[in-house]
Amino acid sequence: MLNRSLIAFSFLIVALSLKSQDYIYLNNGSKFEAKVKEITPNEIKYKNINNPDGPTYVIAKNEVLFLEYKNGVVDVINKNPTPISPKPVTPTAGNNKPEAKKTPTDLYYMNKNTLLINGLALTNADITLMYDREFAKSHLSVTVLGGYNFNKQTTWPNLILKGALSNTKKNYDLGLGLNFYPSTRRKSQYFMGIMVKYMNFNFDREITIEETIGGFVYQKIEIQKANGYQLAGMFVNGFQVRLTPTITYKAFVGIGPYTGNSELLTNSGSLGITNKMYLGLCIGYRF
Repeated sequence: MLNRSLIAFSFLIVALSLKSQDYIYLNNGSKFEAKVKEITPNEIKYKNINNPDGPTYVIAKNEVLFLEYKNGVVDVINKNPTPISPKPVTPTAGNNKPEAKKTPTDLYYMNKNTLLINGLALTNADITLMYDREFAKSHLSVTVLGGYNFNKQTTWPNLILKGALSNTKKNYDLGLGLNFYPSTRRKSQYFMGIMVKYMNFNFDREITIEETIGGFVYQKIEIQKANGYQLAGMFVNGFQVRLTPTITYKAFVGIGPYTGNSELLTNSGSLGITNKMYLGLCIGYRF
């Protein structure tokens, strides 16, 4: 039992050590494992992964395409690498298969995560952040949305609340979406998707109270603070522009039906408001 435990522990140590290295990708298409120590304006200093206490090696930055750190973060060093000229292949006996072509790395589609801020929401004193994660070869992305409102009262961007209820105050937004990108070869992409968005708010509720005084029944109206919500399901259309490998611009519009507390549904229905609209003009950082 002791020997098996030692063997299992050894395999665990080896597995952890395999994940502790960085990768340096060169312009010529090759890569090697290393431990990056320092990046200067002209050089990259690293250690041999098999001899971390040994000498420090130096490589010129113009020879490096990008670095991939052990935590998965990619750092693009050379955004405009010199094209590699194909080497001529002389066929030999027993080897008539052509050399496989290497697909060039598209720097604009390398980073799959994006953190965005909705600039249009700032007009409503909303600080709204969105996190996008691409998958399925960048044809799909999941969006998580969160926002907080700093207004003391609801303003014109939330016409449903302002028109349907009295003295409303929006609190926060939460959202979850799924987007589909038909093309993944262009810097400018059209996309479509669905989004579920939850909004929390406060409002004044009128309460009618009856009192009997001297045999007569009197009614009076009291104002109470109440909490409400709106839950909307929207169809989203928009486009995304990959300005650089790390900077993205996104614009979209979402529209769809909603539900909520009884006062919101009753009053907004009487105003003829049956759908929720959400707009976004976002700038984001890819990583």
